[in-house]
Amino acid sequence: NSEINDSSEQDEPLYSNLIGAAYQKFCHENIVPWAPSRLTAESTISILKNNNKGIISGLKVSIIGVGSIGLKVALYLVEEGCSVVLYNRNKIKSQNIADVINLTKSEYTIANASFSYNLSTTMASASTIILSANAKNYISRNNLRLMPGKNKLVIDISKNSLTTEARNYVNNFSEKIKYKRVDIGEKLTKLAIAEYFNESTKHISLPDYKIILRN
Repeated sequence: NSEINDSSEQDEPLYSNLIGAAYQKFCHENIVPWAPSRLTAESTISILKNNNKGIISGLKVSIIGVGSIGLKVALYLVEEGCSVVLYNRNKIKSQNIADVINLTKSEYTIANASFSYNLSTTMASASTIILSANAKNYISRNNLRLMPGKNKLVIDISKNSLTTEARNYVNNFSEKIKYKRVDIGEKLTKLAIAEYFNESTKHISLPDYKIILRN
């Protein structure tokens, strides 16, 4: 790109991140920022609403793992009127995040966030569980069996935190517990190739050279 080649190597970006540098270097292009954590959080809320006929106010939800995505989901839920129980392996972190959410939420929001120091207690606190832990083989079958109520829902945005026995339990008792996996990467891939995918032949047709350059 001539715009880059003509610039001096000593040029410093106006911002301290990649999107800021992109805005500066490609000032004539239409740049759309992509935030995977935000997309995942919004998709999680969408699944929860669809499962509850669009109304989630008054719902109690337990969130296992409160990293970047878990925090966003928790804040969204409290703003929507859900009572949220947070659990994290770092106990102080879950307590601090619950405090921050309760301090920053609207004064007209009755719902709040609480924290738990015990995984079993967290699982037994709500019939809706959101798995957001950055750990593999973390949730066992016995953990899932602690969930109360009849309409049990597990939304999984974690990095394969279910153990093999837990996955088998979900598959074998799907009438008792619903399991939804949120995979933004797969959805975006399908969206990207949708323009070239032929439903009848199930093949991808190669676009011409000009279309490739445009995209």
